[in-house]
Amino acid sequence: MGKSRNLDSASDGAVGPCDGMVAAIVVVSGRMKTQQRATEIMDLAADALTATGFSISHSAVIGEEPELLRTHFQQALEKQVQLLLTIGGTGVGRNNQVPELTAEIITTRLPGVEYAIVAKGLLSTKAAGISRGLVGLTGRDETATLIVNSPSSRGGVADVLSVVLPIVPNIFDGLRH
Repeated sequence: MGKSRNLDSASDGAVGPCDGMVAAIVVVSGRMKTQQRATEIMDLAADALTATGFSISHSAVIGEEPELLRTHFQQALEKQVQLLLTIGGTGVGRNNQVPELTAEIITTRLPGVEYAIVAKGLLSTKAAGISRGLVGLTGRDETATLIVNSPSSRGGVADVLSVVLPIVPNIFDGLRH
C-alpha cells in the first residue's frame, strides 16, 4: 500500500455548493482485501465530492502505519485543502488509530456533526455505533482544513458525506466571519 494519485479533477462545469473548494482523500487500509476495493471506495468519495463542486488535489491508499498518515495529513495541510477525508481506520481494532492521529492536529471538534453521522449510520446498521470517526477543524479562520474520518464501508462513506457535504459551505462561511 502507499499508492497515491494527484487528481486535480474538477466537476463537470456545474456549480455546486462547494464550487472552488479543494479536497484530499486518504484511504487507510489494513483490512481491505484488495487494492481494487480501496480504489472503488476512494472513487465513490471522489465522485460525491466533485458532484458538489470540490476538486480533488490528492488521493492515496496507505497502510495503517501512523507515520504514513501523518505524512499525508501534512501534505494536505501544505496544499491548503478545505477538506481532508480519511476513509478507514476508525474501528476498534488495535491498528485503527485514525481518530487518535486526527485529534493531534484538529483544534476544534464538531461533535454535533459526529453525532449526526452516527445517527444516520444507525438507521442502516448497528455497526455504525462502533465507528470512532472525528470531525474537526485545524483552525478557526478561512485557512482551516476540515478533517472528516469515515469508516471504510461504502454505506459508511455515503452516510458521512450525506451529512457533511451539505454543511461544508456553512462551516466555511462561519470561519470567514
